[in-house]
Amino acid sequence: MKKNKLKYLSESILLEESGLPMINTITILSITIMIILFLTWANYMIIDDTVSVNGYVYTKTTNSNNYMFISLVPSKNISVISEEDPVLLSIPGITNRRSINAYVATINRTPQVNEQGRVFYEVTLNIKATEEMNQTLTTSLLNGMETRSDIIVGSRTLLQYLLGPLWDVGQKAFSSNG
Repeated sequence: MKKNKLKYLSESILLEESGLPMINTITILSITIMIILFLTWANYMIIDDTVSVNGYVYTKTTNSNNYMFISLVPSKNISVISEEDPVLLSIPGITNRRSINAYVATINRTPQVNEQGRVFYEVTLNIKATEEMNQTLTTSLLNGMETRSDIIVGSRTLLQYLLGPLWDVGQKAFSSNG
């Protein structure tokens, strides 16, 4: 037993003299537990994949709680958007850092070109406002007002988000085409 203590002591001295940190079982176990906890947490944190676009107020329909908005979606993003996708809609000066829940009602597949020559598509959004928001919108909403829409096109976990690029590279490396 004395021999083992001397051997451990001599190895510790050698490690300390070489400049390497001494790593014991408790340190390794602590690091392993922290990694497992992080990976578990990252697997449950949901991140929404969104397409953020500008738009404008189009019209107020006859139903007092139903408004329609037009969002201008760039051509590069139109392929990922589908009808009934949820939308977080904000109107500067009215919603004050809050979002209104909305959804994609229709997608106009005819491309439009703006003054700068950029191609975009018109996407109609519908909302169902709460009674409080309805009162605010009724008194403040005007045709042509600017809007900001975050169209939610999917969601993934934080772990998928962080490891996605590695997964894509791995699939390309091991595919028969690449």
